[in-house]
This record gives sequence, structure tokens and C-alpha cells, in this order.
Amino acid sequence: MQPSRATPDLARHLDDEMRTQERQLVGVRLAVVVLGIGFLALFGEPIQGRFALIGLLVGVAAYSLLIPVLLTRLPVGPVAALGVVADMATVTGVVWLASNVSDSYLFYALVILGTAVRFGMVASIVASMAMSLLYLAVVLATAEPDTALRVLLPVRVLFLVTFGVVAGLFSRIIIGRAAANSRLLQRLQDEEQERDDLQDRVAREQHAQRAKDDFLSVVSHELRTPLTSIQGYSQLLEARLRSAERDESKALAHVRVILSQVTRMRRLVDDLLDVNTIDRHGGARIEPVDFDLADVLRDAVARVAREQPAREIALNAPVSLPVHLDRERVDQVLSNLIENAVKYSPEGGPIRVAAIDHPHEVEVRVSDNGLGIPADQREHIFERFYQVDDGPGRGRRFGGLGLGLAISRAIVEGHGGRIWTEVNAEAGRGSVFAFRMPRAAEPADLNLHGSDEPPPFVTGSAGR
Repeated sequence: MQPSRATPDLARHLDDEMRTQERQLVGVRLAVVVLGIGFLALFGEPIQGRFALIGLLVGVAAYSLLIPVLLTRLPVGPVAALGVVADMATVTGVVWLASNVSDSYLFYALVILGTAVRFGMVASIVASMAMSLLYLAVVLATAEPDTALRVLLPVRVLFLVTFGVVAGLFSRIIIGRAAANSRLLQRLQDEEQERDDLQDRVAREQHAQRAKDDFLSVVSHELRTPLTSIQGYSQLLEARLRSAERDESKALAHVRVILSQVTRMRRLVDDLLDVNTIDRHGGARIEPVDFDLADVLRDAVARVAREQPAREIALNAPVSLPVHLDRERVDQVLSNLIENAVKYSPEGGPIRVAAIDHPHEVEVRVSDNGLGIPADQREHIFERFYQVDDGPGRGRRFGGLGLGLAISRAIVEGHGGRIWTEVNAEAGRGSVFAFRMPRAAEPADLNLHGSDEPPPFVTGSAGR
């Protein structure tokens, strides 16, 4: 709850409560007036000045009816204070006129209690002292010495002051509890409003996320179809040109450029589809099968070596590494890491791929002698759309969407493993990307209907 919003709302709520209280007190006064006039008319004959008392009660009714009008024009505080002063003057008049009624001073106690409820402990004590002085003055002015009124005067004055203190303490407890309840009620209302606002925002974000997912899915599939055709015909044309011409021709070189760019675009589309699938399911879906990881490593290294004939790519792995993993997904991770090592070693240098056989796990390490990763960027390297640039303000020198490492992390974690990067300490420069997986993985229980939380694709970033 924001204080800047809650404080004015609470003050307005308390002001409304006080106005309601003053209107209720108007009803109480009018009821007392009716009862008083009836009592005086029926049983007031022995009381001195009963007609003056009736006139005084009519005056009470008049100013009581004036209070609702004043509440529409003035702040509630001054109106309540005016009511207290009027009540105090009325009781003083009653005590003066009905001097032969020994218990008339008890009306002061009602006024003190009303003051305590309205304004709290300090006002209650001040009012009790003021009314004690008024009662003292009236008794001294109207009562003869040695009468009961004079004899009991100190006790009654002490009673009024003590009653003021007790009423003040009582009001502090009641008013404090009421204020706490008001603050709690206001906080609950604010939290309910914030919860409704949050639900609306989540609903809008989920709608936007679904629209984004549908858009990416449609666009990616629509791009994939023509790219597949271009790639297929380019491969066919390359094969025919290579068989028809002994020497390297410009036409063959151009076809290879087309094929390279189409392959690059196809990978970008595949990455978008992978990210969309990961977002929908809350992780990478895997389908484990039995295969030899050493064979997949050799195939991946050979494939990249064919595409990069000028680069030295060495493999150090056991002859056989039987595992129960998702073969296609593991091959995708290997391709991402090896191609990244080539991409981020623009000045050449060897690429080393090593596989380590642990008792219940397998570890693969890909090292290069390239640009390396600054220490302050290592923790972000597996975030989506993140790339290590070669200098501030120079943009993305190596192109790409920056999704490869994010997808690799999702695949490795989908197998129950982990992936990390470190400095290539052996070469003194460059980086090492490594991942470790259990030898036998089981498919994770993914959310096939999407998450209720907005996925990180909207706000996250990733990729070397």
C-alpha cells in the first residue's frame, strides 16, 4: 500500500465517520429534548423554573437542527467543537435553573463523555476541568452556605475531573482501536484493488504472450517452407555444377554463398521455433533413446570441420560413451557450442572438443583461443538475446539472434544437467563451454498448456 494514496483515503474515511457521528448525536439530543419536555410537563411541578427549563430544551432542539446544515458548509471539527460548547452552556443553564435538584451536575458527565468520544483524552480532561469550574461557580452563586450542595461540592468537582480522566482513557482505547480498524480496512481495500489491477495486467500479458506465440509459430512455419525449397534446390544445383566442372567456377561459388545464407536463415527460424516451444512448455521437451555419445561427437566435429576446412578442430573422447539421452537435442547443443567457438575465434586458433566419462554422468567441454568473455558478462551469457560484443558501442559484430546458448541451457537442464562457461586457463585466452548430464535422463513433467506467469521470453535475453 502506497502511503501517498492511503493517507488521504484514511483521512477522508475518518472525516466521513465523524460527520456520521455528529448526525447521530443530533438524534440523541432531540430524543433527550422530547423526554425532558415530557418529564417537566408531567412531573416537573416541584422543580424551580420548569418553564425556563422547557425553553432551554427548545433552544437545544434549535441548535441541534442547525448542526446538519453547518456540516454541509464547514469542516466537521469546528462544528463538533461548537456542539460541545453549546452542550456545556445548556447543562450550565440547567444546573442554574434547577438548583434545587441535587443531581443535575451529572448532565456534565454526559457532555464530558461526548467530548472524549469526539476529540480524545486531552480534550476530555480539559472539558472536565472547565465544567468543574462552571459547576463550582454556579453552586457558589446559587447555594447558601452549609447546604448540601455546598458540602458535597468538593466531592462532585473531584468526580467530574476524575470522570474526565477515565472517559479520556476509555476514548483513547476505543478511538485507537477504531483508527486501527479504519487503517486495516483501507489497507484491505487497497490490496484488493491492487490484486484486481495485477490480475488485469497478468491477463493482458498472457493474451499478448499467446498472440506472440501464435505469430512466431505462423511466421516461422511460413518462412521454413520456402527456405527448405531454396536450400534443397541450392544443394541440387551445387551438386550438378560440381560434377559438370572440374575447376572452381564463379557460378559454383555463388551457389555456395546462397546455400550458406539459406542454411543460416534456416537456423535462425529453427531457433525461433525452439524458443517458442520452450516458452509454451516451460522447458525443453526431450525424448531419450539409447545411443553412443562418442559417435555423435565425431559426427558433429566432422560436420563443422567440413564447413570450416581452414580451422583445426580436434576431438578427444573415449571410443564409446553409451548414454540414454535425446540424441537430436544433444547434437543441437554440440553444434551450437562448436559453431560458437569458431565464430568467436575470428583470428583462427584451434578448437578443442573433449568428452569425460564420469561414473554416472558425462561431461563435454568445448574450448577456443578466441575473444573470451569478460568477467562481468559471464553471468548473462546464457540469457536470451544476449551477445558478447567486441567493444562498447560497436553493436553486434558477429550477427545472429543470440538464442543458441539459451536454447542449449534449456536442453541441458531438460536432461537434468547443467551448463557453464569458464576461462580457457590452459591456453591463457579464450573460453571453455562445458556441460554435464546424467548418463540416463528421464523426460521432465513440463507444463503443456503454458504457464500462468509471463514467460521470460518477453523480458529476458540470451546467447553468446
